[in-house]
Amino acid sequence: MTLTVLLAALVLAIGPVQSQEEQRVYTIALYAPDINFGGAMSKASFVNAVAAGLSSRTGLTFKGKSFGRAGDFKGAGGVDYAIIGGSYFAVAGVGKPVAFATGSGSMSVIGRGGGPIHSLRGKTLILPQPAKACEGFVSSTLLGYQAQAGEFFKIQTTKDVASALAAVKVGKADLTVGFDAYAGGLPVLFRSNASPLPVATQVNPNIDPQVAEQIKSAWRGLSVSGGGIIRGFGGPASGVKAFRGLSGGKPKARAPSMAPPRPPQISFPVIPSEGLDRLSGSSDGSVISTPPMLEEDL
Repeated sequence: MTLTVLLAALVLAIGPVQSQEEQRVYTIALYAPDINFGGAMSKASFVNAVAAGLSSRTGLTFKGKSFGRAGDFKGAGGVDYAIIGGSYFAVAGVGKPVAFATGSGSMSVIGRGGGPIHSLRGKTLILPQPAKACEGFVSSTLLGYQAQAGEFFKIQTTKDVASALAAVKVGKADLTVGFDAYAGGLPVLFRSNASPLPVATQVNPNIDPQVAEQIKSAWRGLSVSGGGIIRGFGGPASGVKAFRGLSGGKPKARAPSMAPPRPPQISFPVIPSEGLDRLSGSSDGSVISTPPMLEEDL
């Protein structure tokens, strides 16, 4: 078989594969319950704008899908990439991160009224998803682990931050967790230094590695705005890491002892009687008692 025939066979073998790769449609799923897009239409518009941007930057074809509930998102098939809310990704990481969103905003506790913390006891705290992580965030920040949010507040949960904010604004709940930019006139009771903006991830592990690298590069530097706080992709991962730290379990600390303090035990070396004679001029072996030391003296 001549070299020309071999080359022709190789072209025929590779050609259809490249054509299939070019014709393939990559699906991007959006699930970001901590981002207030202002409605289903705006949410769909955002993910479709991301798809159009990636198509332009890669020459490949992308389409977007948006989800409002975690169960629907996790049960969806045929997803290649996802845009996941930073707070949700911090505790339920789905896929391999390829880019972090850029923008502004600090995760905060937002509520009605004000006053000292103890005046909030028994109030209704409505938590968007991920509810357990948001509950941990309130325990560690607003309450400083002096109490657990689940014991201090009446807890309600809802599907996303838009629903939670709406409940607070109409008086069905008293406070919630969300980015400070969404307060909309409500008092910000605590503003953290964590900014868990969304994360773009590769969900499908079977994408050709070279193509996956090309798409990853296209994500970074992509300029698409949405949700009032997202400006594009290519930021640091620090915001997600900071939220993960604030929403985790209570740090280990040694519990204080409830037993009364014992006086310190002090032992002295035995001094021979002749030694006592030389030191004090007395050998009667009398004992000098000292007052017990207080705990604060230690």
